[in-house]
Amino acid sequence: MKQMDTAGLTVQDFRRLLKVPDKEVIGEVIRLNCTLYSNSLDVIKVCTRIKTQKRSVL
Repeated sequence: MKQMDTAGLTVQDFRRLLKVPDKEVIGEVIRLNCTLYSNSLDVIKVCTRIKTQKRSVL
């Protein structure tokens, strides 16, 4: 399973989060954190990385 270095997400989950609207990113990260990642994600770090990635693509 490939994982992102700092975010701790799998590449597949990270790409899925890039498609989520900005308003819902935090909710989706919290949902993933509670269900799949057993509270091991740093929610603020993941949200910041997603927003940075979205800006660099534009």
